[in-house]
Amino acid sequence: MEVGNDVLVVGVGALGSALVRGIAAVPAQRPRLQIVDIDRGRAATLAMETSARAVAAEAIAHPVAIVVAAVNAADLTPALQQIRPAIGDQTVVVSCASGVALSTVAHALQNRGRLVRAVPNIAARVGASSTVLAAGPGASEADLARVSELFAAVGTVHRVPSESALHAVTALAANGPAFVALVLEALMDGGVRAGLPRTLVEPLTIEMARGTLALLERDFTPATLRTAVVSPAGSAAAGLAVLERAALRGAIGDAIWAATERSRELGALLG
Repeated sequence: MEVGNDVLVVGVGALGSALVRGIAAVPAQRPRLQIVDIDRGRAATLAMETSARAVAAEAIAHPVAIVVAAVNAADLTPALQQIRPAIGDQTVVVSCASGVALSTVAHALQNRGRLVRAVPNIAARVGASSTVLAAGPGASEADLARVSELFAAVGTVHRVPSESALHAVTALAANGPAFVALVLEALMDGGVRAGLPRTLVEPLTIEMARGTLALLERDFTPATLRTAVVSPAGSAAAGLAVLERAALRGAIGDAIWAATERSRELGALLG
């Protein structure tokens, strides 16, 4: 059966609503956008805000071009079953459910659709997500290009050659904001300990982080930036010596490894 041109976003929580707002900001895509959510009031409110079309799951009668399932892992299979009429053999189905393998999605769909798995992060809320895609059964290069275009509405898009790489992607890109936030918290606490008022420390830390990222995006690597800041026997050198003695570098590496292993464990539990 031929599919329409619509994009159907299933689930408009934090990720789904961010994606809808990003897609809706592209005028050419706005008329194609449909949304469905178990909370119909939430879907209706978002539809009014974005000019998308809120639909009831039971009212869907025809296959669409792309389905983006932006629901939790536990809700994925029931959500896909509810909107099954929207999924034809040519429909591209994008799963954003953390830890759920595409083989599980294929089973839930009885092997219909062309499957893609996406790992975005919380920065989608501000249009700055790093989303990573992996192609699944039936997905073509053209399908990946269409999905990339959608997720580019909320940030940058990368691809990995196999789904197995997404465990490490989850640890680094999806979990990473929590790790960075912890480091920033520690920097703020250190500034207060050194005598600065928290009212100054908090904006100063965020501005410093923003400036550091701007430098890394233009002229520096992390190593060359560190070298540019540190002078022999200076204050930065004294601080870095403490961090090296505390094995900060190793601890962060261990955190990424532990998160990757836990993602694999959760994936096995979810099938």
